[in-house]
Amino acid sequence: MKRLAGLSALALIISSTSGCGWLWGEDGYFRDRGSDYLQATQTPPMQVPADVSGVKRLDPLLPIPR
Repeated sequence: MKRLAGLSALALIISSTSGCGWLWGEDGYFRDRGSDYLQATQTPPMQVPADVSGVKRLDPLLPIPR
């Protein structure tokens, strides 16, 4: 009897969430972010103000191999 109740509850949960577009749609909570990098824009490198002295040269945090 417990198994039937568990399977019924599982079937109810699966059937109630399978059609919810607000969960998995383009604007949904679990949106696919796999191609977001394609819209990324490049930012200029950081600049140290001229009046600051004694600072090491800033290397990029994630250098791009050439």
